[in-house]
Amino acid sequence: MLGTIMAANVWVRILPPQYRMLQAARQGREVDYALGMDAKIRSTHNTYFTFPVILLMLSPHIPIIYAAQPAWITVGLVGVLGAGSRHLMLVGWQRAKAITVAASAALLALVYLTAQPILSSRSAASSSNDAGSAIRSSRSSRVSWPRRLT
Repeated sequence: MLGTIMAANVWVRILPPQYRMLQAARQGREVDYALGMDAKIRSTHNTYFTFPVILLMLSPHIPIIYAAQPAWITVGLVGVLGAGSRHLMLVGWQRAKAITVAASAALLALVYLTAQPILSSRSAASSSNDAGSAIRSSRSSRVSWPRRLT
């Protein structure tokens, strides 16, 4: 969904004003720079969406993200972490101290939420006396990959 919003921003909000500004410059008319300001705002929005979109695109390959319950909180924290990291990269540490604290808190919450299912399954398995059941229990709590047919 975020990728679709980013593409729509480019095709509907960024490129048409740029095209009108270029046409005005080529025809010798005065260029309306106000058109570029809206495009700049949309481009900035796309910049902040970049890391959350990349992380969400990679998330099917990282099943632990879906193991954390509730999953919508994990997705929201990924968004906060990605946007905060991108903001830190754009403006630097001195101007983004509050955002850095929020992104760090999101990272800690993500680590806690994604580690919780594994830790709880290991503690439940360690309470039994059979070592084999502990291994089976910890394996069954993880999201398994489909087996390849050979």
